[in-house]
Amino acid sequence: MKIQDPSFKYKVASIPGGETLLNCFQCGVCTSSCPYSVWLDWKPHQVMRLAILGFKDEVLDTDMLWICSSCYACTVRCPQGVDVKEVMDVLRRMALLDKGFVRDEKKFYTEFLDLIKRYGRLNTMRMFLRVTGLKGFTENLKLGFSLFSKGKIKLFPGKLKGQREVEEIFEKTVKEEVP
Repeated sequence: MKIQDPSFKYKVASIPGGETLLNCFQCGVCTSSCPYSVWLDWKPHQVMRLAILGFKDEVLDTDMLWICSSCYACTVRCPQGVDVKEVMDVLRRMALLDKGFVRDEKKFYTEFLDLIKRYGRLNTMRMFLRVTGLKGFTENLKLGFSLFSKGKIKLFPGKLKGQREVEEIFEKTVKEEVP
């Protein structure tokens, strides 16, 4: 375990979505409700506890943030009304904005959102190139050609109606930075 930040829990709780973090009393219902808990390095109730104790580095670097499917099973069953899914979203946003955390998942998430913002939809070819680079592209050329020839991926996706509306959504939601 690394150095604790006693103020971390208050930072999380001050961000919209993280307000209920301090209500957690570690019953474990969130973990028993989570369909992915068997594959996680830290279980949902453990992530909540680590956040409350101030272990920022462990919390922001956990696989839990990236594996969570946002199914709300944890939130619906919490007897204390903790919105676990929203707290996980807050922690994920904090990890994305923290330049000290570098993970493949972070790169994927960032690139995915950038493509949606720019094109209003996912461009599979661009996404693959951005995440894997030219080396990954050439290593998977045979698979890519097979998918392309079957019409599963397109080099240039069609133009999206309402692209400006998508950009406006991003402008409204991305303005806030997590403290």
